[in-house]
Amino acid sequence: MRLNIKKIFKYIKKNQKYSWVIFIFIIFLFLNKSFPTQIISSSDCLENKCEFGLENPTEIELQDVSQRQEISDDKFYQLKTSSIVFGQIFRAKSDFVTGIELDFDVIKQHNNGGAEYSLTLKEVGYKNKKFKIKDNSLAELKFQIDDLNKYKQKNGKYRLPLTASTKRGREYFIGLNNVEIQVDKFNYLVMRGSIDKSSYLNGTIATKQNGETEIIEGDLYFRIFE
Repeated sequence: MRLNIKKIFKYIKKNQKYSWVIFIFIIFLFLNKSFPTQIISSSDCLENKCEFGLENPTEIELQDVSQRQEISDDKFYQLKTSSIVFGQIFRAKSDFVTGIELDFDVIKQHNNGGAEYSLTLKEVGYKNKKFKIKDNSLAELKFQIDDLNKYKQKNGKYRLPLTASTKRGREYFIGLNNVEIQVDKFNYLVMRGSIDKSSYLNGTIATKQNGETEIIEGDLYFRIFE
């Protein structure tokens, strides 16, 4: 859309009562045109539309998959909310973790000034017979939106290195923290998974916000490497 500056100023002069509203609208149009919103979907890779930071992304050195939930038919929008940690509770089947593969779409208008998301691994306890995500992190990986190409795989998922010791049979939480991100309708992540309760029986989706744990029905797509 081309803006006719002379006509705009003429209109503002004629309608001074609403000039500030018109001015804000013009600025909004200018910013949106200058910084177009990108939607980077995992399904793009299946159509060979992906960009990678590695010549062969599958060469990222991680060991065997200890557990997985590979259905990604449903979308979860919790990371559109500011200052939230959103992820998956799982029961460990090995004594350590070396990384995790997640599936999410990126809605991006800019790099958020270099602000970072963090992938975090936390212990899970129980309070009143309910899951309670603990505050301290066992491991953490920080990344900017512009860093994601180097983690993207040919299947469109993101394989993120994260090393920590775990104990078999105990519950843990792995999730994305957006506390440093200025979230708005042009900048957020959409997590993928399944709302089917039977997709993964040893855990569930959960959020941690303001110290409180909230359980959400369903399971994220994930593969945990040992």
